[in-house]
Amino acid sequence: AKLGATRVTLTDSAANPEVLQNLREATKLNHVEAVCHAQELCWGEFSLQTVKIDTDLIIGADVLYDSEDFDDILATVRYFFDKKIASTGSISSIRFLTGFQKRSNTIALTPLLERWKMKMVPVDFHTVNQSNKCNISDSDSLGLAWILPAR
Repeated sequence: AKLGATRVTLTDSAANPEVLQNLREATKLNHVEAVCHAQELCWGEFSLQTVKIDTDLIIGADVLYDSEDFDDILATVRYFFDKKIASTGSISSIRFLTGFQKRSNTIALTPLLERWKMKMVPVDFHTVNQSNKCNISDSDSLGLAWILPAR
C-alpha cells in the first residue's frame, strides 16, 4: 500500500481471528487503512467474500509448507487467475509471488502445477539480495518464485 497500490486485501483463515485482528491493527499503525483491508480467506473454500476479491497480484508468504494444502492453495489461485483473465483477456494480467522454505515436500508441487495449468518461475534469491542488506544465513534453504498461468 505504501508503494502506491490502490487496494490491498490482507487475508488469513477464519480459524486465526487474532491474525486478522493483527492485520487490521497493522494497517492502522501504518496509516494505510483507507487502502488496506483484512478479511477471511481459506484456501479451497469459495465464500461470497472470497469471490468478491479482485486482484492483480497475489503474494503468499510461506504458504507452501504443508503438502496437504497445496491442492487447495492452487485451486484458489487458479480461481483468481481465471477470474482476472476473463475480465482482462490477458494471461499476463495476474501473478502469484510466493516465498517458501525449501522442504522435501516442495517436489509434490510440480504435478499439481501441471494439473492446475500453472508454471513456476524461480526467482534467484541472491540476485534479489544483491545489496546484501538482508543477512539471512539460511538463504540456501529459502525459495522465491512466481507462479503464473501456463495458458
